[in-house]
Amino acid sequence: MASWIVNLIVAGTAIGIGAIGTQVIGEASKVKPIAIKVRKGRQR
Repeated sequence: MASWIVNLIVAGTAIGIGAIGTQVIGEASKVKPIAIKVRKGRQR
């Protein structure tokens, strides 16, 4: 009976990690272009 509980926990953690990963990637992709623009402006 413990095997299906472990499967539920693993599936839940995988979904949670995936959701956090997508949020981090989304924030990083938004921040990087702004940082590049600021750096180019400072260099010029």
